[in-house]
Amino acid sequence: MGRVADYSAVRIDGFQGGLNNHVDASRLEPNELSHAMNVRLGPRGEVQLRSGYTRYDDESVLDTPSFLYPWREADGDDWLLAIASPGSPGAGRVWAGKTTTFADSGKTLLLGSSLPAWGVGFASAEGKAYLSAKHSSAISFDGTTWADVAAIPRGKMLWYRHGRMFSINSLARSSAIYYSDLNDVETWPVTSYIECDSDDGYEINCSDVFGDDLLLFKDHGIWKLSGRTPTSFLLYKLDSLRGSVSPRAFAQLRGRLFFFDRDTGIWAFDGAGFELVSQPINDYLLAGQRYDDAWYATATVGEDRVYFSIPWTGTGDVRHTFVYFGDTQAWTEYDTGFPAEVLYLDSRYITLPGVVGIYNADTASDVVAPSETPIVGTFRTGWLPLGGPGVKARVKRIEFGLEATNSVSLTVKMFRDFSTTALATRTVTGGPDSHATGAGERTVVLDGWGGRLHHCQFEFSTDDYPCQVNSVTIFYTGGVDVLGER
Repeated sequence: MGRVADYSAVRIDGFQGGLNNHVDASRLEPNELSHAMNVRLGPRGEVQLRSGYTRYDDESVLDTPSFLYPWREADGDDWLLAIASPGSPGAGRVWAGKTTTFADSGKTLLLGSSLPAWGVGFASAEGKAYLSAKHSSAISFDGTTWADVAAIPRGKMLWYRHGRMFSINSLARSSAIYYSDLNDVETWPVTSYIECDSDDGYEINCSDVFGDDLLLFKDHGIWKLSGRTPTSFLLYKLDSLRGSVSPRAFAQLRGRLFFFDRDTGIWAFDGAGFELVSQPINDYLLAGQRYDDAWYATATVGEDRVYFSIPWTGTGDVRHTFVYFGDTQAWTEYDTGFPAEVLYLDSRYITLPGVVGIYNADTASDVVAPSETPIVGTFRTGWLPLGGPGVKARVKRIEFGLEATNSVSLTVKMFRDFSTTALATRTVTGGPDSHATGAGERTVVLDGWGGRLHHCQFEFSTDDYPCQVNSVTIFYTGGVDVLGER
């Protein structure tokens, strides 16, 4: 005969551990999630429905946009420089705008016929913006006039540091770094270049400035160029195993450089060593990516987060975005991506989603443009052990802290003992607080779950923005000997 025990409780005060599908859901810590789609994490592990993005420009001049760069003019005016393809394969038309209106520069950059070989270098120096490509002359813009700059090597990457311009992966030498004269970015002696292991047969795919140094990436191999003058330039290899083929999947946060390597995952470099920051999601990430399309991967930083948009398995141009939170060092996932260039500007994420127009992330938006598709956020706990060996427990109630500034509908499911079918489903509908909208956290109580179990798992989902779950407490009775009972 069984005996009824007192109520016991499991309280989870936040999900700071974030998404972890590297280990089985039965082995997760209570603050980790086995599923975290279209949600983000607060500083104490609060789970929030993500925001969407809406239209930024109101005209259709930008047809099939490919690259986007912010530039600040000497007088302080902010510009967006966009490169779009007006129908000619491999040709990128350059547009410039200060607000939501973009003007045709009359200039075209020839990017090459093979999209993975495309590359546009951008740098700001001596009061001008410079753009370069591998198959046409570089161009400059001073806020008024566009001009050709034939002296700059035709390269896929441009950087300005210590008074010199650097051009990388040129048509003539795909593994070389060219550099200009000091304080004269339009003068380039033909002998002013450094070879980066030209005998290995690989070109330089990516580069980024980190501190005082310039980092260079091939398929397999990372180099660092240090020094300020030709006599002090020093190029040496940092790593032979890691590398990258994704030139736009680089971002810097909290003194570290983050980058995507399609063979090994997402790494962070702090100047002394490398850390595999994607370890909790790495198997899932590498298995789900479209390996041959890794060139399209992008990264951006905003609000103490790094966003990696990765080409994903599926029909059509599918992308998933993986979000790394600087304060908790945890991950969540979005089932949409930023298919082309993306950057963080003026508290908005500006993106070119591979369709006509430019879009920005709007914290008040709960849809994804241009289809206006509602965002559904879902997160699921790991398996939480309640009963002991030969003993099952019964969940009596759960309480969770809910914050919302509008009326929400939140669905809660409970699973038992590793089943993929929900044992019970409850829906919470109503305002955020019994006193006033936006007044703070409301404690939601759901009773009468039923069913005996050893392990339970809870899933929350909603498409009402904004909505935030702060904590979860599970009350259960245990100590009932039901050996042999289902």
